[in-house]
Amino acid sequence: MNGECPKTTIPIKRPSKEDLLTAEKYGKGYQDNTLHHEYAIVYTEEGRYNGARVGLSVWKPRVQEEEFSVSQIRVWSGVRGSNLNTLEVGWQVYKGKYKDDNPRLFTHWTRDLCKDTGCYNLDCPGFIQTNSAFALGASIQPVSTYGGSQYGMRLLIAKDPRTGD
Repeated sequence: MNGECPKTTIPIKRPSKEDLLTAEKYGKGYQDNTLHHEYAIVYTEEGRYNGARVGLSVWKPRVQEEEFSVSQIRVWSGVRGSNLNTLEVGWQVYKGKYKDDNPRLFTHWTRDLCKDTGCYNLDCPGFIQTNSAFALGASIQPVSTYGGSQYGMRLLIAKDPRTGD
């Protein structure tokens, strides 16, 4: 009634049959061809960190069917090219996955640079959502407009220092 789920529950997008059949397609291997990706990256030196946060403007860029546009924060550990673990959160416009051109809240994880693992949102085991206010995969409204109103979101990836989760 208030737009949030009761305590100890989370909102889950009801998947269609097609969503279930394509969940694996849009999790593993999506980063394999980095020749066609453009990045702006900020990173820190090695150290002990319990999380990171970011403020992102939300837009609705035009994309083709198999393209996507993303604004995210990604944390990783391990060695790139072998056992790289990543956790990502942000928004993306991804017609191939969501069948429309709306920006959507997402998470993605992998424990091997998407070779054999990798999954979006709650499409498969490996990620536990704890916030009951937001549905992963949901459209984000309103969006920023050129020369007009600007809208954004603040996101946090945090490690529980007590449990290690």
